[in-house]
Amino acid sequence: MKKKVLLSLLALLSIFALQSKAVLDGISKMGEYHVGNTVYELFLPDEPYVYNNVTVPDYYILSENGWSSSFGTGNNVAPALFSEPYLPQDNDIVTLGRVLFYDKNLSANQKTSCASCHNQGLGFADDKAKSKGFLEGDTRRNAPNIADIPFTIHWRGLLWDKRATELEEMVQLPIEDEVEMGMNFSELITRLESLGYYDELFQKAYGSSSITQARISNAISDFVRVLLPLNSKLDQGIATNFANFTPQEIQGRQLFMSDCWHCHTSVPARQQDINLTSAKLFAAFSYPQNNGLAIDHTSDAGMGGWTNDPTDAGRFSSPSLKNVALTAPYMHDGSLATLEAVVKFYSEEIKPDPNASFAANNVYGWSLPVLPFTGFDYTAEEQAALVAFLRTLTDETFTHDPRLSDPFVASESTAVVQNDPTLLQGIYPNPMQERATIAFENPQRQLTQIRLYNLQGAVLRVGATTEQQYVLDRNELPAGQYVVSVEQENRRAVHKLIVP
Repeated sequence: MKKKVLLSLLALLSIFALQSKAVLDGISKMGEYHVGNTVYELFLPDEPYVYNNVTVPDYYILSENGWSSSFGTGNNVAPALFSEPYLPQDNDIVTLGRVLFYDKNLSANQKTSCASCHNQGLGFADDKAKSKGFLEGDTRRNAPNIADIPFTIHWRGLLWDKRATELEEMVQLPIEDEVEMGMNFSELITRLESLGYYDELFQKAYGSSSITQARISNAISDFVRVLLPLNSKLDQGIATNFANFTPQEIQGRQLFMSDCWHCHTSVPARQQDINLTSAKLFAAFSYPQNNGLAIDHTSDAGMGGWTNDPTDAGRFSSPSLKNVALTAPYMHDGSLATLEAVVKFYSEEIKPDPNASFAANNVYGWSLPVLPFTGFDYTAEEQAALVAFLRTLTDETFTHDPRLSDPFVASESTAVVQNDPTLLQGIYPNPMQERATIAFENPQRQLTQIRLYNLQGAVLRVGATTEQQYVLDRNELPAGQYVVSVEQENRRAVHKLIVP
């Protein structure tokens, strides 16, 4: 009996494999691929999600007048922020990029995807100090948050050491990296051509089904370009003059705008909050910094590793701080486990590296009253306030946005389960109220498994009974459409459930 129950549970994970458009209400199966006993099934909306309707709030773009008053009109770096950043306009290209981003076929052994190191629920970062590559080896550095790239690429380049300056270039590097994904594009193109679902996706995106390296990198890049968390508590606060902030969060924001914003330009701010009075501060915008995390850079010289300039040793780019509360651990090496540890570091643990931005005659050090500088000497109250402010950068709508979610549903194929619509007799009432009764055939009183899924394939509820019905309680289930799956040993049935 235990074996049968286990097989039923494993097989039930493939509930979407045989579903019609009517059952999934606009979500259709596009294809699948197999890795061992695991089946990865691709589900996409019949009409592509809309990605090209993003309106960038004006507070993300510094006015040209603001720069001109401080630096003159001839500067050839600053204009990147004078206008809206480039954002994708073709929904089909972004859809293709989303599929490629989550497809494990992009790694040599089909075990790793881009999303393996850039998890939506973690703000498109990783929760490990060093991510695991396709052979379970440690990557060289901590996987950074890749959101907000359209707002930051002009200032900090790409990757921790700024060695990539174009997004299409950046997305190719991990695919070909011998630790991360271990693939080459010639083999990748051959593999993708063997997967039936890419013919249609490339046709819709580019007008032909031809798969090329340039198209792969462009599509993934356009998906990354739409990773814009624009609905954090801070965003809402700017629109309401921070009426939604607590006194502690306001205090933390004031500290941030005094000490931290110079290197973290992707944190939105009102124009009047920014006082640009020094070309040295302008340099902090446009160049990776050495934050004094270490003095010995033998193991990782950062930007100096490829420029071979001794003054670049220990310089690293500053990733976006949006959703920073979700992206631990922190720093390029993942050495600081919590936000509290990060703030404490900047308060009292900065190392006296001669290349550090806080050293004399460097970007920040020229204005500091005491050198060597070891930190801002925040009180416990100030440290707590800074952490509270950093938490206002979390955008939960972004981390739960179905348009950005994994379109693949993974299931084990160890058991054969037949789709039998006669098994499920109905769900009453539907739309449900406080509860709904799921009725099904069960004259032999078999163990019957019931699962509730959202339309992205995530399991929300699991139940079992030997009766002929099962009562599902709403229990704060959000309004929306769901899929109920009922399974008995070797057959199953599904039905849509509406929660008003």
